[in-house]
Amino acid sequence: MLARAPLLALVLLASLVVALSSPLGSAQHPFLGAAAPHGEPTFDAEASTGPGWVYLIRHGEKVKADRPGLSADGRRRAKCLRKVFGKGPLKADYAMAQAYKSHGRRRRAYETLEPLAKRTGIPLDTSCQRDDPVCVRKVLLRETAAGRNVVLSWEHAALTPIARQLGVHGLAWDGARFDIIYHIRGGKVHRIDSEECSGLDEEWFGWHAKKSRSGRGRGGSHGLLVDDESWAEGAGERLADHTADASEEVEDEDDDEDEASTALFELLADDDDDDDTLEE
Repeated sequence: MLARAPLLALVLLASLVVALSSPLGSAQHPFLGAAAPHGEPTFDAEASTGPGWVYLIRHGEKVKADRPGLSADGRRRAKCLRKVFGKGPLKADYAMAQAYKSHGRRRRAYETLEPLAKRTGIPLDTSCQRDDPVCVRKVLLRETAAGRNVVLSWEHAALTPIARQLGVHGLAWDGARFDIIYHIRGGKVHRIDSEECSGLDEEWFGWHAKKSRSGRGRGGSHGLLVDDESWAEGAGERLADHTADASEEVEDEDDDEDEASTALFELLADDDDDDDTLEE
């Protein structure tokens, strides 16, 4: 019996090694890839196909650059978002805003989602600092993995690093706009549109970002919004925005007319060939 003890120990050790090296032996987050060099999880877009959506938005309109808080328009937008994200297809289950200072600085993002959180009772998370996208990623992946839709309000200049943490590259923001929504899931942008708040966004009602013919994702005549590789397959291909370049539509009509003319010419040519055959 004693002679068999070393052999039994070796068998048990080998079994332990196999268990630890197998996929079941590591409790890896289904939305995360391999661990980064310093132990930080990395985003794996292929594995990120869970049901939860992330909606990136900018905080509401501000009073002045040097003064904290929202303007009257910003407060109107915050009330509007109770409807945008409080029910319907974009209903949010969780809200995030950047941490704010005790004296009120950086509070606009919180004030933008506060009416929504009060109306619906969803959590409003302010645990992450403005310039800590890794912290934001951890919260977003945790919530979306559980099937929850998350709306995130932030300073627009800090949204690009957050998007990059989610696998979306090339995201840019039009600094003149406060109404844009980026719909993100699985490391891809599936849609870019407007909050369409009455009294604020009439100019953008019905607007959707789209891919241009050059293969770059563009928002009408208002600049690059996200690079082409960050679009989900098929997204943005046929979504026309109301500021679309009229010349593209004219080109499409010209192409149709050319095709019709070519078909008519070929038909007439066939008739001529038939006549020549008969004459022979």
